[in-house]
Formats: sequence, structure tokens, C-alpha cells
Amino acid sequence: WSSFETIVLISAGIGVTPFASIIKHLRDRIRQVNALQAAGLKVPRVLDLRVKRVYFYWVCRDQGSFSWFTEVLRDAQREMGGMLEVHVYLSSVDALGDVRAVMTHIGLHCYFHEHKVDAITSLTSITHYDRPNWNGIF
Repeated sequence: WSSFETIVLISAGIGVTPFASIIKHLRDRIRQVNALQAAGLKVPRVLDLRVKRVYFYWVCRDQGSFSWFTEVLRDAQREMGGMLEVHVYLSSVDALGDVRAVMTHIGLHCYFHEHKVDAITSLTSITHYDRPNWNGIF
């Protein structure tokens, strides 16, 4: 993955663990480069990042699956800036299945647009309440 400018990471549920390592590695590498640049030092070639853009898709059945990894994603979004694009899908919710689901979806959507943070994950990208439309994504 590190030899490409753009990478796409797709995970489901607890299968996120290997991708957590990749995202942490990228975040830590950016920290190292930023620290060297702030100190006015030359960045060694070994620290140069070929990766310029990361698209991360994470599909989970329930909200509880998000808890342990969202803090890592929040830090990564903050430190990696526009390099990391996160798409989280909560697949067990039928957002348009009944009135309560529709009202919840509208409320969460309004919260996101008002606060620029998702009420479920606290990420700067909104949680989608369905499965990804892979044909539309690719």
C-alpha cells in the first residue's frame, strides 16, 4: 500500500484492525515529518510519503463497533487533514424504514450540518445509515 499515491481501505466490523495499523502508521509518519520540518531539519528520504490520499470505508452492523476506533480516526482526520477521507456505514439501520428512523436520520443529519461533526462517531464525516453503493463509489 505504501508504494501508491492513492489507497482505498475497505473494512467491515472488527476486520478494521489491520487498517487501524495502516492509518496509525500514516498518522505517525506525518507527525515525524511535521516535527522535523518545524525544527528546520531535512526530512530523510525514508520518511517521505508516497501516499497522498486515503479513502477509508468502514461498514459495521451496530454502533457499538465504532467505539474503540473512532478516537484513532478523529486524531488521524485532524492530523492528516484532507489526505484522509472517512466513510462510515451503519448497516443495521434502515434509515427510511419507518417514521422513527426517518426522524432520527433527519435529526442526526441536522446535527452534523450545524456542528460539522457526526453525533454517533464524533468524526468530521457523517455516518451513513445503509450499506455502501459500491457501483456509485467506484
